[in-house]
Amino acid sequence: MKATGTLHSAFSVSYGGCILLHDLHLAESLPVVDAPFAVAGNEARFVPPDAAVRIVNGNFKEFTGNKPTGFGFHDEPWKISFTDTEIKHDGGASLRLEGFTSDPHGHGRLMQSVRVTTQRCYRVRVWVKTEGLHPTSAFRFITLASYRELAPRQFNLPATMNWRKFSSLFNSLKLDKVIFTRGCRRGRPARSGSTI
Repeated sequence: MKATGTLHSAFSVSYGGCILLHDLHLAESLPVVDAPFAVAGNEARFVPPDAAVRIVNGNFKEFTGNKPTGFGFHDEPWKISFTDTEIKHDGGASLRLEGFTSDPHGHGRLMQSVRVTTQRCYRVRVWVKTEGLHPTSAFRFITLASYRELAPRQFNLPATMNWRKFSSLFNSLKLDKVIFTRGCRRGRPARSGSTI
């Protein structure tokens, strides 16, 4: 037996954070429409319906040189972004970002466009390893709708750390496509990898 219902993503500080600073009563949740639930007895459990919504090559297993397959953009292969088959979380490789000073803005980013279902709540996970990252706030995790940021996340990572998992939650609103961006802005050397 299956049922559908409505879920809400509440209190995401990425939406209207300045307004909420003045009055928390102005917070409003974002609806998730027609979320499927499987009902057994007196219990209903959420069933993730969007198996087709995936990051292509999220573990960087497929690549040609320093270019991972499936990603529309990443900053300067062979100069800032490198395929690393030695240091990796799992899968075939990681994408190492370094030499940010060769970019005028200190960027080392990776982007992929992904089709989503409208008015759904999504959680995206990424595994990250750092080595001598400066500033430690340089790592960003952004979901874009065209040029608009949906639930941007900035993490203050340790300058040097072993692999750690980070996640971001966003609502697709009325969108059927988003762009996932992760990496560093105004940064210096880091190692970054993903197994989404």
